[in-house]
Amino acid sequence: MSGKRILETDFSKIDGYLDRLLNRIFKDVDRNALSNVEKRKMIYDYLVNNNDYDFELLNQILKPEKRYPVEEIYSILEGMENNGRGIGVCNAFSYTYKLLLEKCGISSVLMICTLEESDVSDLEQAGVKKDKIKKSTDGKYLIDHMFILVQNDDGTFSFDDPTCAILHREEGINYFNYDENGCRFRNQINIQGFPADFMNAIIGREESPIEDRMLQQKLDSGRLDGLLELPDNIVIYSENNREGQENQNR
Repeated sequence: MSGKRILETDFSKIDGYLDRLLNRIFKDVDRNALSNVEKRKMIYDYLVNNNDYDFELLNQILKPEKRYPVEEIYSILEGMENNGRGIGVCNAFSYTYKLLLEKCGISSVLMICTLEESDVSDLEQAGVKKDKIKKSTDGKYLIDHMFILVQNDDGTFSFDDPTCAILHREEGINYFNYDENGCRFRNQINIQGFPADFMNAIIGREESPIEDRMLQQKLDSGRLDGLLELPDNIVIYSENNREGQENQNR
């Protein structure tokens, strides 16, 4: 993909994939009769159950090479449409999830953090080169990770992490609708959010060569400045005191 601009010239291809995917997700229900949290959970569950993690790609990401995120979005959307299953890593799952939420009128923010792990044997067993993973001064492994902050109907926010749910699918561990206490439990540190123009540039929703070049320079140099601070009202969302309680009990 060397030389390819991040900004796509035509968003309609991605847009078509998203529309057809939503039709499959909600094929047996009346989408208009669902609450936002019900739509959100159906989209989340579908992504978790119909995608796999790409450990080979993770090995490539750990190397200092240029990456073109829009191609990773296609790998998920095309995989689910053509083969029934997509494959990707955390950023592509988060991009796709955010785009689907937007289609349903649900606001969200892309979040980036560092996973601070003492043991990465599970990644090593999956083929990840452990010596390529960054380490802190106290010997902990540091892995960049992207997930989603979703705005709830009452104006609060809560986190969803489809990637970790995919990685722990067989264990049945839930990574839907959690708060900052959940982040600490999952060893997520240094959490910040991406501004909207980051996503717009990646998927080509806005044709802006100047912004495109600036974003390309940030990605190529590893400088993702201009990130957003977390809001102060992040909670486990409870629709009629039901959804949040279910998550707390798991």
